[in-house]
This record gives sequence, structure tokens and C-alpha cells, in this order.
Amino acid sequence: MNNTVAAIRSFMWNDDYQEVLARNVLRLREGQTVADVGCGDGYLSRTYYPYVHPGGSFTGYDVDREALSMAAGLLDDHPDWNLSFEEADAYALPAEDGSVDRVVCQTLLMHLAEPERAIDEMLRILRPGGWIVCMEPDMLLSSLSRYYPDDTDEQWLDKAGQRLRQFTAMQEAGRGDFRIGRKLPDIFSRKGLRNVEMRLNDAVYQLIPPYEPRRERGYRKFMEQSLKPSGGTGPFGQQGAEADGAHWEQLKEQTLLTHVTNMLYIVSGQKENHS
Repeated sequence: MNNTVAAIRSFMWNDDYQEVLARNVLRLREGQTVADVGCGDGYLSRTYYPYVHPGGSFTGYDVDREALSMAAGLLDDHPDWNLSFEEADAYALPAEDGSVDRVVCQTLLMHLAEPERAIDEMLRILRPGGWIVCMEPDMLLSSLSRYYPDDTDEQWLDKAGQRLRQFTAMQEAGRGDFRIGRKLPDIFSRKGLRNVEMRLNDAVYQLIPPYEPRRERGYRKFMEQSLKPSGGTGPFGQQGAEADGAHWEQLKEQTLLTHVTNMLYIVSGQKENHS
């Protein structure tokens, strides 16, 4: 996992909203078992494990060994937490049918060639009556929300068009669907899930000079990767880097003002309880 992309997961949320998600969306309670699919560096596990402690457990699955090694470091800081991290493909999770109370993922499905196949696998390991929660973006809408004071409306629309062509090409090449978030309610309904609900994340990525708050420093690192004109390809490839290259000098001088609502759809659904 790209370290910058992994780190920016934490900037998608304000801290007070995490409590709302834990209690009202993930519906976490003491003693529950949770599978974190595409866990990366363990961000969801360290954020939400306290809500199932004591007696609960989090198991993270990922194919990235470097990210799993970072996640395992949580055990050093919290030896009393019941956490485990395993190398596993999202299409073939090493868990028994109906063995977990909750399944969560964040920015995983967007990278998969067959996201519905991964959802099927998550539902396989979810117990009847349990909840699945997927947090996935629509990167085109996020691009449309990005603001630069010096952009004309025509430039804004041109950049949005570049993003749309880029995301379409990536999906056609089997490199994922960067607009998967908006499609999840329909997918969940077709899979027979009940009580399907949909929310958005609450945080806005911002750069307002002189970049002092913690959130701005973190987002600046992400923008450096995205904007750098030579050698920097950004998280979405060279085309994404070139789309905003004119702002690179402003970023270096800490005079760039920009903000974007990185729209993350939080979609939850309950597996049918046949008992």
C-alpha cells in the first residue's frame, strides 16, 4: 500500500464523527468479532477496537506485507488488545462461514477488478444478522468539489473531464472503479441485505496558508505527491499529476489555498437472519 494513501485515511474523518460511526453505523459492542478487509496499516482496527474491548477481536486481512508489518506494530503498543493481521486476498478470506459479527472495509473495493466478488466473500464470513460496512469513494465527485481560487469555471470543468476520462480508462483496464461508492446501495440491495443505509464522511481536506493544523500538514504531503511535475505520479498516475501541475510552485511556497470534500460513501447493510 502506498504509504501516503494509507496515512491519509485518518484525514477522512473528524474525531468526534468516529464515535457516531462506531455506535450508530458499525453498531460495535463489547465482545464482538470484526473482520477488517484490506486493513492496510491497521487504521480501522486501532480506531474501533476499543469499542469491542473487552472480549472482542479484530482480524485484519491484506495482501500487502509491508502494510501488515506496520499493522502488527499495534500489538507492541497495546499488548492486551485481541488483534491479528493475516496475509489474505479479499476474494478468498481464511475465515469460516458466518464466523464474524461485523465486516468492514475502507477504500478497498475501489482498487479491485471484481468488487462484487469481494463483497460476496465478506458476506460469506458474516453471521446472519450481522452488519457489513463499506467506506468507498466517488473520486469524480471529489474532483468536482476541489477548489482553487485562481481557476476559472472552464478550467474547473476541464480538470473534471480529465479525471472522468482517467477513471473510466482505469476501470476498463481492470484497475478498479474509483466511483464505486455511489453504487454500493444498489449492490447491497441486489445481494439481499436489509436495512441498507448510506452516509458521507464529514471531513474536508484543506490547505489554507500557512498550513499549521495537523490535518493540513498531512494533506500537504498527499498534494505534494499528486502535484509534483517530475517523478511524482500521484495516487492516480501521471495524468492526475499533470492535471494540477500548475499549482506545484504555490504549494512549495506555502501560498496554495485549496480544499476538497473527499466524498467517502459509508454504506451499511444487515445480512438476513434466517433463524
